[in-house]
Amino acid sequence: MERRKAPNSYSRQTMVAFEVAFAIGEGLGVGAAVVVYFSWPNAPIWAYSTALGVGFVISLVIFLRIRPKFKCPQCGKELRRDAMFGMKEGEPIRFVCSTCQIKWESGMSVTRGGGD
Repeated sequence: MERRKAPNSYSRQTMVAFEVAFAIGEGLGVGAAVVVYFSWPNAPIWAYSTALGVGFVISLVIFLRIRPKFKCPQCGKELRRDAMFGMKEGEPIRFVCSTCQIKWESGMSVTRGGGD
């Protein structure tokens, strides 16, 4: 099976989608925290935490809705998660097009959150 590097546009579009989703969701979360601050003068800390947490959840939902789909640059077929390889930390994320028999390197790698 042939291996090729996918155009950089996919990783760039994914990062832009993440940044937009985070900006919208956290903007709503901070806005909700400001509303709590002015409408509930002696609000407990959990009220602010809840507002920011809701903003984070909204960020994730927005990102899942607007993230770009990986399409084979050769034939244009949308390659879904079942065509994706690279599940362990540090591995490159690859998509395999069964039509073209090409393994596309996305330019991104698997990372896990957390400390060192």
